Amino acid sequence: MENKLLEVNGREYVPGIKIQDFASRGRVSRIKGRTTNRVHHLLSDLETNIFYLLDFEERIIDIKEHYPLIDLHEVVEDLSDIKLKKFTDKKTGEEYIFTTTFVVTLKGGCKEKYIAISVRNETELYRDLLLEKLEVERRYWNKKNIRWSVITNKDIPIVKINNIKWLYLGGVDIRGNEENYIKNVISNKIISNKCPIKEILDNVDKELSLSLGTSLAIFKRMIINNEITIDLYKPINIDMLSDKLQINYKDGEVEKHVL
Repeated sequence: MENKLLEVNGREYVPGIKIQDFASRGRVSRIKGRTTNRVHHLLSDLETNIFYLLDFEERIIDIKEHYPLIDLHEVVEDLSDIKLKKFTDKKTGEEYIFTTTFVVTLKGGCKEKYIAISVRNETELYRDLLLEKLEVERRYWNKKNIRWSVITNKDIPIVKINNIKWLYLGGVDIRGNEENYIKNVISNKIISNKCPIKEILDNVDKELSLSLGTSLAIFKRMIINNEITIDLYKPINIDMLSDKLQINYKDGEVEKHVL
């Protein structure tokens, strides 16, 4: 059976595991991805945290969670040293379909590039059964000539993840031209004023007669779209001074500034 799921992108992809299929290793989440515009099924807090990192990454153009290795036995010819009986349904005797937590697609030059990622809590890496499963995945992706790695809870930048979660919270429904005008006003005020970000955003709401919080939602969107650069490895605090920001937004009289 040939596995053509790598070619299925965006909203068309169906994960090999959905949150109703198995017991989770923590809180489960259904999150609509910014990259794919579809709902992703995530089985633990760790999977959710790593998903936010992937979804925020500009180079990633597609994310597939719980990717099923349906052609495992065609790709990996020799699994005789793996105790496959441990990976079978006790009632039916059928072998479970192995999955990899994430397969992401990166945009490149002439050809798209794939990376496979297995997500596990560090404490799980001492279990023999899991190590065998990871070995199966390693062999599969090695045969596919696709880079494969394991990411644990010890590897993730939790401050950046919390910042991304905050950026994704809330939103406003504004027409394109109006949004561009608000972005232009925010950018110019940040460039010309050294004062707390919150003060600038509150002033924009008042001056343009916007609903309270509209400028904050636009400000967040600008960071997501890389129109404003901020150090995401430090907690975002809107009470901090505006000179900590870099403005990349270009519209009207706003040019690129490094402050």
